[in-house]
Amino acid sequence: MSTDSTPDGHGGAGSTTAAVDDTPRATVGFLGLGSMGSGMARRLVDAGHDVVVWNRSPAAVDELEAAGA
Repeated sequence: MSTDSTPDGHGGAGSTTAAVDDTPRATVGFLGLGSMGSGMARRLVDAGHDVVVWNRSPAAVDELEAAGA
């Protein structure tokens, strides 16, 4: 189910989409997994998106790879 906030039906700031099995998933890359990057990457992984990560220190990458990045 989708709620579109623009007249043309293409979504916008107020648009929401319910998760369903056939929902297209994005492939997203994150460079830098500090407190902000790791949190955003983790939420995308948890939502089922393909996430590619890089960080100077491998520990942050290892943690997200274990989660599915």
